[in-house]
Amino acid sequence: MANLMAKLPAHDSGHFESLISNYFNNVELPILALAKQIDALDFELIVTYEVKSFVDLKNSLLNCNWLNNENYWFEDNQPKNYLRTKLVDSDNFDDASKLCQRISFNIFLSFLAALDITFCSEAFGTKLKLRPLFLDLIPLANFEMDTNASEIKLPVKDRFRLPNRRLLELTHAIFYFSKNDYWQKKAVGRQELAEKMEFDEFNDFDETRMGNLYDGTKKLMLDDYDKIQRDIAKNVGKNKTVDTFAALHLAATFWLKSFVTIDSKNKIKAVILYDGILYKEFWDFHRKEWTSQLKSGDADWPSWLN
Repeated sequence: MANLMAKLPAHDSGHFESLISNYFNNVELPILALAKQIDALDFELIVTYEVKSFVDLKNSLLNCNWLNNENYWFEDNQPKNYLRTKLVDSDNFDDASKLCQRISFNIFLSFLAALDITFCSEAFGTKLKLRPLFLDLIPLANFEMDTNASEIKLPVKDRFRLPNRRLLELTHAIFYFSKNDYWQKKAVGRQELAEKMEFDEFNDFDETRMGNLYDGTKKLMLDDYDKIQRDIAKNVGKNKTVDTFAALHLAATFWLKSFVTIDSKNKIKAVILYDGILYKEFWDFHRKEWTSQLKSGDADWPSWLN
């Protein structure tokens, strides 16, 4: 599927505008304008792919006035506006379509950064500092692993902190902070987190299942995450859930699909360690653009997130 919605995890259906409206209960926020622009472009691209119109595909992107930020045209290890230049020079639908896929990824990265800053502003108000929080969910190498060693002794499952694990650690930390007004000294372990879960004969999160989620060998569906965060809210926090935490799950799912390859036997096959530079560029861009409409506090986030 060629349209931008293909970048969204499967559980999130519908357009970008409705996604934002659902997350933030139809509150008027600056991200809505971006969402509407993406929806309009998305519709144009769907039409061009259906009729395979090479000229319309190029024009939809090249004449889109809100794609004036050079980061939308970024390609790794290439000069500025590389994708725009290549799109102008392309002379067939297949070449233009391949370029469109990378441009679509950049657009979704921009949307994710915008969602990130909106989520932090709305969920934490004037309490915590704004930060590119979704970057705290990208795959991270275990600090105990020597990537230059000729032989890595750590088991594959322990070599990385994958998005689902980091999502669960972050969720626990946020609820812990909400109740105690200070951060725990280190990230929660799988055994401790499993102990916080309410027993459910149909959906029990014991230590083994929690371990599989930590290792990335089991998918963390939205319904499962919703139960986990509600149990954490009840047994760790103030028993007050945050519906917008679905945005965190969306980010973790996107990072997992983009940077972690898992084979048919649920074994980790490959992990890309993303530097986050382009994402941070988009995050800074939206923060400056919406400064007067964002809320931010003075409290720092825990150092172990980095």
